[in-house]
Amino acid sequence: MSIVRQFQLSLISLAALLVVGLLGYHLIEGLDWFDSLYMTVITLTTVGFGEVKPLSDAGRAFTVVMVLVGVGVAMWFLRNLVEVVVGEELRDLLGRWKMERKVGAMEGHFIICGYGRIGREVAAEFARFEVPFVVIERDPDVVRELREAGVLVVQGDATDDGVLESAGVGRAKGLVAAASSDAENVFIILSARSLNPDLFIVARSETEVGQKKLLKAGADRVITPYAIGGRRIAVAALRPTVFEFLDTVMRGDEVRWSLEEVEIRPGSELEGRSLREADVRGRTGAVVLAVKTASGQLLTNPSPDRPLEAGDTLIALGTSEQLEKLGEEATSKS
Repeated sequence: MSIVRQFQLSLISLAALLVVGLLGYHLIEGLDWFDSLYMTVITLTTVGFGEVKPLSDAGRAFTVVMVLVGVGVAMWFLRNLVEVVVGEELRDLLGRWKMERKVGAMEGHFIICGYGRIGREVAAEFARFEVPFVVIERDPDVVRELREAGVLVVQGDATDDGVLESAGVGRAKGLVAAASSDAENVFIILSARSLNPDLFIVARSETEVGQKKLLKAGADRVITPYAIGGRRIAVAALRPTVFEFLDTVMRGDEVRWSLEEVEIRPGSELEGRSLREADVRGRTGAVVLAVKTASGQLLTNPSPDRPLEAGDTLIALGTSEQLEKLGEEATSKS
C-alpha cells in the first residue's frame, strides 16, 4: 500500500475516533457537545488536563478504551504525515540530485526548451532514435511528470543563462527552441548562442515574420509547424502515394527504411571518387538521393560521375545496417 493511501486511511481513522469520542462522552456522561469535544481531544492527545466533571465508572472505562486506541491511531497518523511531507521532499531532492549528476556527465546531447505539444513530439522522436537529450521546463507539474517517466529535465526558465548551463549547454550538440512564443524563442537563442557559439539551434516559429527574426537571432533552422502541416495535408490530398512513402520513411515505426545524412571525412574511402566509382549502392545497399557540398549547395539526384569531396554530406535512404556501412566508408581511412 502506498504511503499516500496509508496517510488517507490514518486520517479517516483519526476523524472517526473523534466522532466516536464526541458521541461517547455526550451519551455516557451527558456532557454538552463542546465539553465532549474537549474531553475527546485531551484524551487522544494525553495532555493530562483536568476533567470537566468526575467521570462515572462507564465513563472511565470508555476513556481507557479511547486512550489505548487513540494513541495508536494518533501515532500512525503522525508517522504517515511526516512520511508524506518529509519523505516526498527527500525523494524530490534525491531525484533532482541524480538528475543533475546525469546531466553533468552528458556531452554531445540535445536540449529541448519547452515541453508543449511540439517539445513532446521532439522528445518522443529523440527517444525513438536513442538520441540523448535534456528538457528545460518551468511548469512544476510537467517537471514532476517527466521525472517520474525517467526523462532528464531541468526546471526553470530557458532564457536564463544559469538554467541553460545547468542543462549542459556548453557541452551540447544542439538545442531545440520549442517555447510557445517567438519572442521567448528569440531570447533562448540569444542566450544559448552566447554560451555556445558552435551549438546547432533549431527553433519553432508561429509566423513568417517570426521566422526571419529567429534566423537573425542565430537559429540555424527555423520550423513553422502550421506551414509544414499545411504542405503535408496538401501532399496527402494531391499525391497520397508520395505522402505515404515520405511518411513511411520519416516516421514509420514498423519499417526498416530511414533517411540519414553522412558526412565524408578527409582521407576516407569515398573522398575523390565518384558515386559510380565508389559503387555506394552495390557496396552498402544504401541509395544516395542528394549531396550537400562543402560550400552548402544542395544537389538533388546528383550525377554519378561527380567526384565526392571531403565535407560533402550524402543524404541516403536505406536500412540501419546499410546506412551504418555507408557511414563507415565515409569516415574510415582508405
